[in-house]
Amino acid sequence: MSVRQSSTPSPEIPCLLWNDKQVATAIGITVKKVQALARGGLLPGFKVGRNWQFDPDALRSWVKRNGASKEA
Repeated sequence: MSVRQSSTPSPEIPCLLWNDKQVATAIGITVKKVQALARGGLLPGFKVGRNWQFDPDALRSWVKRNGASKEA
C-alpha cells in the first residue's frame, strides 16, 4: 500500500507547520534566503530530515519584530 502525500492539507487536519516555500511566499523573499536565515538562526525554524519547518505563529512574531523587507 502506498501513501500519497498531498500539498494541500486535509480539512480535518490543520496545517500546523509551514515549509520553506510557503514561508518564502508569505514574507516575500526567496526560498534560498529563507533557508539561509533559518540556518543562521535569524529565522525561527528547524529541520526535519532535509526539510525546513516553521511555526506560522513564530514567523508572524518574527515579521512584527524584524519586518520582512529588512532581511530581503
